[in-house]
Amino acid sequence: MTTDVLSKFLDSVRPTAECVASALKTTQEDLRPQEADVFYYLQQFVLGVNAEDLQAFLQFVTGATDLPSSGITVSFFGTTP
Repeated sequence: MTTDVLSKFLDSVRPTAECVASALKTTQEDLRPQEADVFYYLQQFVLGVNAEDLQAFLQFVTGATDLPSSGITVSFFGTTP
């Protein structure tokens, strides 16, 4: 196996921004408007980052640079005024 073949293989299994954004899900079915806005902007952020920053994002939220098979669950915790 050549380094070129290995490099192409690694590129093919590396998570893309589109794949990560589509893997984001929430714990609640009905989000409050503010939560829906935050979730939308999180998806837009993920779609706009480069490959290096995407790996850093995955490392931060999952502890690994690979996309978990179960996706990424986003939870919102309300505050009482």
